[in-house]
Amino acid sequence: MTEAQRVVGTTETGTESATATTRDAEPLPRITYVAYPSSLTLRSANAVQTYATVAALRAAAPDFEVIIPRFARRPSAFSDLGATHVLRLPFNAGRHLIRSVVWSYLERTWFSFRILLHIIATRPRPDVIYVRDILCALWLSLLLPRLLRIAVVFEMHDREATNPSANSGPVARWLARRIDTLTAHHASGLVSLTEAFVPELDALMDPTARRPIHVIPDAYDDRVYHPCDRTEARIALAIPPGACVIAYTGLTFAYHGVDLLVDAFALAAEALPSALLVLVGGRDGERATVADHVERRGLTGRVRIVPPQPASEVPTFLAAADILVIPDTVTKASASPLKLFEYAAMARAIVAPDLPALREILPTDAAHYVTPGDPSAMAEGIIWLATRPEQADTMAARARQAVIPYTYRNRAAAIIAFCQQIREHTDA
Repeated sequence: MTEAQRVVGTTETGTESATATTRDAEPLPRITYVAYPSSLTLRSANAVQTYATVAALRAAAPDFEVIIPRFARRPSAFSDLGATHVLRLPFNAGRHLIRSVVWSYLERTWFSFRILLHIIATRPRPDVIYVRDILCALWLSLLLPRLLRIAVVFEMHDREATNPSANSGPVARWLARRIDTLTAHHASGLVSLTEAFVPELDALMDPTARRPIHVIPDAYDDRVYHPCDRTEARIALAIPPGACVIAYTGLTFAYHGVDLLVDAFALAAEALPSALLVLVGGRDGERATVADHVERRGLTGRVRIVPPQPASEVPTFLAAADILVIPDTVTKASASPLKLFEYAAMARAIVAPDLPALREILPTDAAHYVTPGDPSAMAEGIIWLATRPEQADTMAARARQAVIPYTYRNRAAAIIAFCQQIREHTDA
C-alpha cells in the first residue's frame, strides 16, 4: 500500500490536522453511524466505546444519525443520544437448538436490510455510512455504493476468521474468511484501531483495487479520567495509607486474564507484605470464580473484589492505586483496550503485556511491559515498580503525557475527516 493510500492521524500533530480538515471542509459530510453494541445499558467495553464515540460525533457533526438494534422497547442508554432503534429479532436464540454462528449472521443480516430500507426512505440521505459490525459492513458495502452512491466505511476491530464463535467447523471457518475478504474488497474505506493490524487488513484487499486505511485508536473521556489525589481516594475507599495497591478495573473479567493477575499477585505478595490487590468490575459469576481462585491461592484478606461501579466512581479506584495492571488483551495485533487510555490518563504506573499495538500508544518509557500470559513476568513487573517509586512516578507522568491527544473529541474529528476524504473520493 502506498503512503498516499493510507492516512494515519493518531499523534497530537495528526489529530490537530484531522480537526483542521473537518473545520475547513464545508459542508461536513452527513454521517450515519451503524453499531451493534453488546449492551445497550453500557455494561461492556464495546458499548462504552460506541456510546462515547457517538456522543462526540453528535456534538461535532450536526447532520449525524446513529442506528442501533434493540429488542422490543428495552432500556437503551443510546436513547439519550437520539439514536434510531431498529427492531432486533432474536435469530441468535436458534443456537440453543443447533449450535452455529449462522444464527448470528442471520440476525445481523436482518438488521442490515432494515438499515437499507431506512436509508432509502431518508431525506436527505447520508453521504457516508460508518459501520462497526462486519456483517452490516458486508451487506451495506455490497449494496449502498452501487444503488445509492453512498460510501461505506468499516471500523474493523478484528478478523471474523479469528472470532472463536465463527470457528465451529470447516464450513463456518470458510464462511468467516469469505466475509473478511468480501468486506475488505467492497468497503469504501477501512479503519483500524492500531498500526499493527494494518498489514492484516492490507492482506485482505484486492491488489488491483486497494481501499484507504485510516488508523484511529480508542480514546478516553478526559472529563472523567485525569490525575487525582491518591490520599483522598484511599480515604474515600477505606484503604490503609501505607498499602501498596495494585488495581484492575473492567466491566467483564472473561478473556482479560484476571486469573493470571491473581496468580501474579500471589507471587508478588511474598516480596510485598503491604500489597493489596483491588479488582473492580466483572459479572456476578466472574467475580465468584475469581473469589474461589483467590481462596485457593491463600490470598483471602489481601484481595478486594468490588462489583461494577458507576463510571463516575471508577477513577477513585484508579487514583487509589500505586500500580495498574492490564493482564491480557482479547485480541493482539488489533488490541486497543480502553483501560490502557484510562489508566494512563490517571497518571499511574502501568504493567502491561508486551504487544506492538500497546506500544503504539505508550512507548517503552511510559509502561512496564512484560511477557504476555506469564504470571511470573507480571509479578516481576509489579515488584519492579513497587520497589522503585521514583521511577514508577516518572513512568506514570510519561504515560499521562502520551495519551493527552487520545480524547473522544479528537477521535470524532479523525472519523469525520476520514469520512470527508472518502466522500470526496466517491464524488470524484
